[in-house]
Amino acid sequence: MQHIKISRGNRRLLLFFNGWAMDGRPAQAIDIPGYDTMVVWGYSTLDFDPAWIEGYDEVRLAAWSYGVFAATVSLAPYSEKVTRRVAFSGTPYPIDARYGIHPRIVDALLKQLEKPGFESILDLLHEGSDEADKGVFECQRSAEEVCAELRRFRENVRDVTAPEFKWDLAIFGTKDTVFLPKRQKAYWESVGGKYIEVEGGGHCLNMLQLIPKYLMDNDVVAE
Repeated sequence: MQHIKISRGNRRLLLFFNGWAMDGRPAQAIDIPGYDTMVVWGYSTLDFDPAWIEGYDEVRLAAWSYGVFAATVSLAPYSEKVTRRVAFSGTPYPIDARYGIHPRIVDALLKQLEKPGFESILDLLHEGSDEADKGVFECQRSAEEVCAELRRFRENVRDVTAPEFKWDLAIFGTKDTVFLPKRQKAYWESVGGKYIEVEGGGHCLNMLQLIPKYLMDNDVVAE
């Protein structure tokens, strides 16, 4: 894993697990008064270091797409520090025929990434986003790098059982063609989770607007 932190001298942290093929650019774009911001990405390994969140009185967590699984696995041992958790466009079972992206689709995607024009495939990751989000949630990494990350991530998903980790809210779009909404809905209903369906929303969901709206309590942030 890689991470970047924007420190503003606060005792509260907004922790965002980005999706596959992404990077740390949201750290600069997410600026919530009263909070430092940390973005985690690069899931070839799941080696989260708890020292990254030491010293904070409160951690609020948002995760997108494959980041939902990575956050579930990484933060389960430290769940008492995480006071609110919102999952966007993903589940703790990211490569799964019932609750995630079908394994056959992932295998086909890996083959496509080895061919020219892979950028058009990755454009699906920020489908439905506005221009502000598109500039933050788009792939600027090489095909070789993101392909290697996906291969290793697939192995991690196969080898690691998602631990118990309760999410307060899930948000997904009804037009998500990457992580099918019916599978996301099936998972959150199976665990009795609360979820919001964004009508017409794609995979990216304009998260720069939704993260402050659903992750923050305004009376706390204003202190």
